[in-house]
Amino acid sequence: MTGAPVTRFVAGPGTGKTHTLLELVRREAEEHGTRIGDITFSTFARSQAAEVRTRIGTVYPEAKREDIGGAVVTLHAAALRTCKAAGLFDTAAGDRIIQEGIKKAGAGFFEDFARLHHLPYDPALARARADEERTSGQAEPPGNVLFKIARYIRSQYTWTWSHAPHAMTATGTHIPSSYGDVAELLQAWSDYKAEHQLFEHDDYVFAAIEAKAGPLAPILIVDEFQDLSPLQFILFIQWRQSGEVVRIYVAGDPNQSIYAFRGADPIFLEKIPGPVEDIGAAGDQAPVSRRCPPEIVRTADQVLGGRSFMAPRTGAGRVWLEHPYDDGGFPPVIEALYREYGEVLILARYRRYVRKLSKVLTSAGIPHTSLLSDWSPHWETTRTKAGDPVDVRQLLGALDALTAYDRNGGPGILTPDQARTLITAAPRMCTPPANMRGAFSRPEAVLIPELIGWFSDTPPAPGFSRTIAAGLELPEDLAAGIPAALARGPSRPDPSAIVLSTIHAAKGGESRAVVLHTGYNRGRSREYWQNPATAAEERRVYYVACTRASDALVILDGLRPGPSAPPLQAIAGVRS
Repeated sequence: MTGAPVTRFVAGPGTGKTHTLLELVRREAEEHGTRIGDITFSTFARSQAAEVRTRIGTVYPEAKREDIGGAVVTLHAAALRTCKAAGLFDTAAGDRIIQEGIKKAGAGFFEDFARLHHLPYDPALARARADEERTSGQAEPPGNVLFKIARYIRSQYTWTWSHAPHAMTATGTHIPSSYGDVAELLQAWSDYKAEHQLFEHDDYVFAAIEAKAGPLAPILIVDEFQDLSPLQFILFIQWRQSGEVVRIYVAGDPNQSIYAFRGADPIFLEKIPGPVEDIGAAGDQAPVSRRCPPEIVRTADQVLGGRSFMAPRTGAGRVWLEHPYDDGGFPPVIEALYREYGEVLILARYRRYVRKLSKVLTSAGIPHTSLLSDWSPHWETTRTKAGDPVDVRQLLGALDALTAYDRNGGPGILTPDQARTLITAAPRMCTPPANMRGAFSRPEAVLIPELIGWFSDTPPAPGFSRTIAAGLELPEDLAAGIPAALARGPSRPDPSAIVLSTIHAAKGGESRAVVLHTGYNRGRSREYWQNPATAAEERRVYYVACTRASDALVILDGLRPGPSAPPLQAIAGVRS
C-alpha cells in the first residue's frame, strides 16, 4: 500500500522551496477549499516554523493565531500532538520531555543516571551542539557517549540496544568495557526513563509509530525532507498509508542533507515510493536560484563532487582564496568585504575555529555577532566583572561622543542611556553625583562637561576618552577590543553586519559575502579518506557553506594548526 499521492519539489539553495510549498497551500485553499485546520505544515526548526506561520497568514488572513500555530509545527511537535491525542503522553499524569544539556528541560536526569551507574559525564560537553561532536581528538566521557548512541539507535527505529557497536562506529565514539556491557547500560537508561516517565524527542516519535497514531490533518506538508531520520521517515510512511491523508507535498535538497549524526539520509527524499509527481529538478531542467551566480555554483559543485539541483542566477559572482599567514592578515580581509558588500558571514566547521576567528576580530576592534544560540562574542550585550549588564552599542556611542568632544570642543551631549552605560562599565573611574536621578532628569541629553566632572576633579587631558576605554571593567577580550574599536570611529561595522557561525548553524541563511575557513579536525580528516559515507556527508556540509554566498565567496586558508577540510582541497590553491 503506497497511500496518498506525493508532490515532490527537489531544488537547490535559494530556489524558494518554502515559497513553493506555500504556493501549493494557496492552491489547496483556492482549488479544494482546504481550511487551515486541514493542514499540517511540518518543518525541522522552531525558527523556520515561526517564519512559515507569518507567511501562511497571507493565504489564510482570517485564520486565528492559534489555528495557524496548530497547523505549522516542527515534525517532533506534530508527533507529540498525535501522542497526546492518542493518550500516549500526558503531562498531568507526570510525563515529561527531557533534553540533554538544557537545565530547564531535565538535564539533571542525565547527570543522575550517569552518577548511579558510575559513568564519567561532562554536562558542559552535553551542552555543545551535535555538529561539534568528534572535534577534539579526545575520548568523550562514557556517560556522554551512552546518551549519544542511545539517541542514534532510537533514530534508526529498527535497531536494538545490541547495535551499540554499530552506533559507536557511526558516531565515532567508544565506551571502554570496564564500564560494563553497553547494551545493558542502554537498557538501564531506557528503564530509568520509563520509571521516571521521561521522554526524549525521538521517544515520543517512536511511541507514535508503535501505537499507529494517526496524522493531525488530511493535507501533509514536509519541508527540508532530506533531514528525515529513518524513525521520522517511518512515521511519515505510516501517516501516508493511514487512509486519513489525502495529499502530501514535500520539498528538499539531497545535497543539503548534513545531519547524518542524527541518522538523516538523503535517500529518503530521493526514493519516496510512488505515486510521486516531481515539480522540481528533473533531467537537465532545474529551478533557478535567486541567490547563487555561476561562479559560486561551479565552486559549490566542485566541492560537492556532484551537480546542484538548481541553475545559477544571472549576474556576476566572485570566488577567491586568501592566505593570511598570521592573525594580522585576517581583519583587513573582513574590512574590505564589509566596505564592498555591507555584510559578511564567516563560517567554520567547528566552534573552536569560530571562537579563534572571533578573538582575532575582537583584538582588531571589529564588532561582530554570532548565530550560535549558546555563545556570543559580546559585541552587542555583555556584563561587567561585577555582573552588571552593558549595552555595547550604547557604550561605543558614549565613547565616540567623548572623542568628538575631545577633538572639537563645544558643549557636547550624551543620551541618558549612553551616560548610564558608561558609568556602569567604568565604576572605579567614576564618582557619579549623589542625586543620580536628578542628573538624568533631562530625558534628551546629559552634558559631557558635567559627566567629565564625575570622572575627574581636574580638566581632562587630551585623549581622555581613550583613558576611559582602557579602564572599562569588561570581559578580558572585549576590554582589549573596545579601545581598538574606538580608534576605528563611528564608521566601524555594526555587530549585526559581521556574523560568525558554524556551518550547521548557518544552514538556511545567506549573505552577500561569505568567508569559509578551511580549518578541520585531524581525526575527522583520517575518517574522511577511509569512509565513503563520511566523505559524502562532509562534501555536503561544505556545499551548504559555499551556497550561503550570493555575491562573493572567500576561501580563508590559514589561521589553522591542523589540516584543511578535504572537500575544500578540490579548489585549486587550498593547501592540505
